[in-house]
Amino acid sequence: MSMRFRNWKWILPSLLLAVLAHACAEKPVEPPFGLLGANVDHAETWADSVFRTLDQRQKAAQLILVAPPTNLDAHARTAFADSLASARFGGLVLDLGSRDSLRRLSRACRAQTIVPIWTALDAGTVWNDAQRWPSLLSVGTVASDSITRRWGAALAAECDYLGAQMCLISATKVAEKGSWTRDALSAAPKVVARLSEALIEGITDAGVQAVARPMRDRSDYMLEVFSGTDIRFRESLQALDQGAAMPLQQLIRTQPQAWLQATTCTYTAIDSLPIDRSARALRFFLRGKLAYKGFVLSPRGGEVAHLIAGADILVAPQDPYATVTAITEAVRTGALTQAWLDSTVHKILVAKVHRDLDHVPMPHLTAVDPMGNLSQLDRAIGKATMVVLRDTKNRLPLGAGVTQSKVASIAYGLGRKSHLQSALDPYAIVEHYILSPSADSVALAAQVQRYRKYDYVILGLHQGLVRDAADGRLPRRTVQFLEELDKVTKLVVIDFAGRNSLEDLNKLSCLAFVAEDHDRMANLAGQAIMGAFPVTALLPDDVSPSFLAGAGKVLPKKLRLEYTDPEDLGVSAKAIWRIDSLIEASIKRGVFPGCQVFAAKDGKVFLDRGYGYHDYSRKRTVETSDLYDIASVSKIASTTLMAMRAFDMDTLRLDQPLKYFMPDLDSSFITIKDLTPQQLLTHTAGLPPGIILNRYFNLIKAPDSIRSKIYSPVADADHSLRIADELYLASSYRDSVWNLVRRIKVGPGGQYQYSDLSMYLMKAVLERILQKPIEQYVKQEFYEPMGLRRICYNPLSRFEKDEIVPTAEDKNWRKQVLQGDVHDETVAFLGGVGGPAGIFSTGENLGTLMQMLMNGGSYGGKSYLMPETVELFTQRQPNSHRGLGFDKQLPVPSCEKGFCCFSAAPETFGHIGFTGTCAWADPRNGVVYVFLSNRVHPDSRNGKINQYRVRQNVQQLIYDALGLGMPKEGVLVQEEGCYIEGA
Repeated sequence: MSMRFRNWKWILPSLLLAVLAHACAEKPVEPPFGLLGANVDHAETWADSVFRTLDQRQKAAQLILVAPPTNLDAHARTAFADSLASARFGGLVLDLGSRDSLRRLSRACRAQTIVPIWTALDAGTVWNDAQRWPSLLSVGTVASDSITRRWGAALAAECDYLGAQMCLISATKVAEKGSWTRDALSAAPKVVARLSEALIEGITDAGVQAVARPMRDRSDYMLEVFSGTDIRFRESLQALDQGAAMPLQQLIRTQPQAWLQATTCTYTAIDSLPIDRSARALRFFLRGKLAYKGFVLSPRGGEVAHLIAGADILVAPQDPYATVTAITEAVRTGALTQAWLDSTVHKILVAKVHRDLDHVPMPHLTAVDPMGNLSQLDRAIGKATMVVLRDTKNRLPLGAGVTQSKVASIAYGLGRKSHLQSALDPYAIVEHYILSPSADSVALAAQVQRYRKYDYVILGLHQGLVRDAADGRLPRRTVQFLEELDKVTKLVVIDFAGRNSLEDLNKLSCLAFVAEDHDRMANLAGQAIMGAFPVTALLPDDVSPSFLAGAGKVLPKKLRLEYTDPEDLGVSAKAIWRIDSLIEASIKRGVFPGCQVFAAKDGKVFLDRGYGYHDYSRKRTVETSDLYDIASVSKIASTTLMAMRAFDMDTLRLDQPLKYFMPDLDSSFITIKDLTPQQLLTHTAGLPPGIILNRYFNLIKAPDSIRSKIYSPVADADHSLRIADELYLASSYRDSVWNLVRRIKVGPGGQYQYSDLSMYLMKAVLERILQKPIEQYVKQEFYEPMGLRRICYNPLSRFEKDEIVPTAEDKNWRKQVLQGDVHDETVAFLGGVGGPAGIFSTGENLGTLMQMLMNGGSYGGKSYLMPETVELFTQRQPNSHRGLGFDKQLPVPSCEKGFCCFSAAPETFGHIGFTGTCAWADPRNGVVYVFLSNRVHPDSRNGKINQYRVRQNVQQLIYDALGLGMPKEGVLVQEEGCYIEGA
């Protein structure tokens, strides 16, 4: 504001009279923004024709946007629409209610209308809370013009979906310093001025009328608009010009097509009355000095006084019909002129033409639901709001060390387990605690001692700690507790408690700040500190002398899997529904009783679901935490991992004979001594498919005197190998199996012949080389450091039985349902630990292993294998269609053959399992896919999973959902029929 207006109060009385007289005088109607040429002529003609049909009360009603009652049923919705149409109200404003109910109401009102109505979406804090979208505070914290513009466009798309042509939003509001209200972009006027322009541009460019709430109002102080409380600001005109009014002035200059909604607060430098009731503010300051020409809307609860002060449209009067009466009375008494009423109504009708409301019949509501785009952008905003303010000891992101440490998490001031805590669970074993905000100093001192035993403590500070503090600052006892805790453990604090809570935390070693305390933000913060995605946000404006604008540490690396919504990757709800439908149809056809599906793209997990039941009794549903017997997928989940590690260490040489690694094999009667690891890993050693152990299995039926030599119902010194419930094998028979294998008949070799004996022998070689049993080695060297707690051999030693999906019913040998005991009979005979099979896992844990391999052998900030080794083992070997230990996509993809779907790239590697499982990694497309089922339940002869190619079809649907479907002979995969809908 220029200096010559500083003393405008002294000349205001005379000027005000002139301005009021000018404003109330009848004058030609200036068409709203954007109508040119023939459009102006049409708008004027149409507006004139409608205007002539309105009586005095109907003209008054055109000035009103009505707020409907909440939770209208179909009958009430129709009745409301009828009343809106008969009274000729100008429109309605949507805020509370589900999206579906708002959409239905909008459609009903438009269908009943006689004079076209405005429909406005109030996209303020209340609507954001109801729909769980990010608030303006979050958008402003990101401080990105492009994201803010995209958010404006997303709001416009939501308006379009709901049938609204108008969006009310606090675009130019400057939050009070220290409050960081959710319904404002920032407390920094320059930031608001820049971002509000982008926000309004995003809304208006998408064809929706933006209505900006320019300044703070009662709602920012938790007061109803119609309350008698007066909020007064005493800044000078110069201070307003540089502060709260700056974004408004810039918006009027740069986005003149935007409309404004008056504030309920008082700015004493302008008037002693609240802005919404001040003719000085609305007519002299806004219309005169700032030359604003658009519509002014009243605050919610609009009254005639707002029109007298200078507003054009009343928003949600408490009694719309009484307000119509009051307007007509004001015209009768001269408080409002007839000329002003006619002019304003005519201008409103012209503006409706500009938003295509003159069409008859009314256009249908768009059928495109923007939910996916909204959710995708919501997540992008949430990921960009956490600021790492301090990390003096470089704890973030938490690296591989945290997975093998004692870790605790604390939700302080929330009263329940937080989404921050839940987000940590996939990455490490974390003990969760809840700490009351009312804990006194003595209790907090005891808590410090309690957490001394932990290596890491991850603590979320929540708003319950500052709810009763007028200044928003933390209690001194809380600050002391945090400082003491920081001395005895590796403390990571994530502050959700608000801007002012940061002021006393500048002594902490590791502190991150999140602008809002809600579940989505908390979940993303938990993932961020674990390295699921980079952290790049900086503080948008000053908080304290310790935390100035621009503060923040960038964490550039992605270390672990991120858990996201399908929409984040552009995967529609319809695409997920197709996957769900195919699996549900497969369950109905008896392909399997249930399954798990895990899928990730570029390190982002977008599908991790359990379907169906553990068995056909349908008593227990499949959870993602349940373990499945993964059968031959164990070959790549344990034995091949161990082989790659030995190759890295140069202790495994692929072309050396087995006798080189195991000298005791160098004997004339040993048939396997000259086989090489290369041959074993590619199944070209000439070995038979397996070992014939029927004579041992048949002993289960022998008389007790003979049977007891090999089997026992309980474990004892002689019978230590568990076979199944109440069935243990004499450990000496493991040597008997080894003697059989050493003398097995070996063919000429060189040709592919799949054999479980290959991995049996690889296990023996690797255990000799690395001097450790395979089950211990993979657990200590891979699973535990990666934070994989639900993958192992012999799961009954670690998990409850009902956490393990029953695999099959063995009617021949073990005479029971196998649940937690390996299905493979040979591996079972060896005590459940084998090179070919024996691993039980969840889809998530197995998928994480595949992601590590696709990363080139690294995960969570730690390298497990050399990239060159992973590349060698996973690439197609000379004269073979396989890798080393891995199966591969066919050289020429097929819809009818192979274990991968048609669209998986040739580089894809993985394996399938007899029990109905598979795991695949596609480096070219960045896709990891895991499918786990118990298709052998109850009978191993069930071959429907292969008959209907269910694993491949689900994988193909995933590729299609990601837009990765490869064309075959110029035809899209789904049109070619590579999968069968419902199969």
